[in-house]
Amino acid sequence: MTWLDHYLKRLSLTSWPTLDQAGLALLQRRHVESIAFGNVDILLGNIPKLNHDALVEKLLVQGRPGYCYEINTLFASLLNHLGLMAKLHMARVLLNKEPVHERPRSHLIITIEQEGQTWLLDAGFGGGGICEHIPLQAGVVFDQDIDRYRLLPEQTSSGWYLQREINGEWNHLYWFDLSTAYLADCHVGNHYAATASESIFLRDLMVTRIDGLQRLVLHNKRFSIRSKTESNLKIISTVDELHNILDHYFGFAVQLEQAELLFKMGDYKT
Repeated sequence: MTWLDHYLKRLSLTSWPTLDQAGLALLQRRHVESIAFGNVDILLGNIPKLNHDALVEKLLVQGRPGYCYEINTLFASLLNHLGLMAKLHMARVLLNKEPVHERPRSHLIITIEQEGQTWLLDAGFGGGGICEHIPLQAGVVFDQDIDRYRLLPEQTSSGWYLQREINGEWNHLYWFDLSTAYLADCHVGNHYAATASESIFLRDLMVTRIDGLQRLVLHNKRFSIRSKTESNLKIISTVDELHNILDHYFGFAVQLEQAELLFKMGDYKT
């Protein structure tokens, strides 16, 4: 099988959709449903590799979760192969309401130009990210079944804030501009995220996936299933429960001793 065959199989597609807006929406939605965001392998001591063959093997063949540097790098390769001329950019994550200038460019996103419009695509943001691509249009609200989003331009430069509505209030997810991120930038960001002692990816267990009209979120020992209208939370109390959740809800397996290691990491974070 070629890497494109593996991609089709992982996304549960028999052929590539037409590259109109409906087709692009389907493509990203299948992506966030089929390839989970997560840092399991980092916590198990494996630094992500960004070369094409390694990404295909991990994300498509093995079906393991990855994070933005892996998922969006591979997604951009697919979009380019399909003729969309995808561009990579680095975003500043703002989940804790920090000022933009205090946050590093640590998240990788994608844009494309189509129909005279710039579009944001992002299949690798674990903190409540978009399920479908959205145009760079200021103040327009995009309802994506589970969550609502909007983009706001920054007043003093050419950057944009991506916001998500939470309990009736708009909260920043990240800030970005259209400066190109090159492969060297991705390697630096990937190395920092996977090895720096202050990186959240070395502290907290995080796995998320979209499942139809639900968002599945595993954060340490807390597992939640959230839709637009309700949210159910389970506190994981045993290694077997964690092992089964990873397998049943996120579609990949770890060895029991690995599940035990991941379980212990959340001892004081419930």
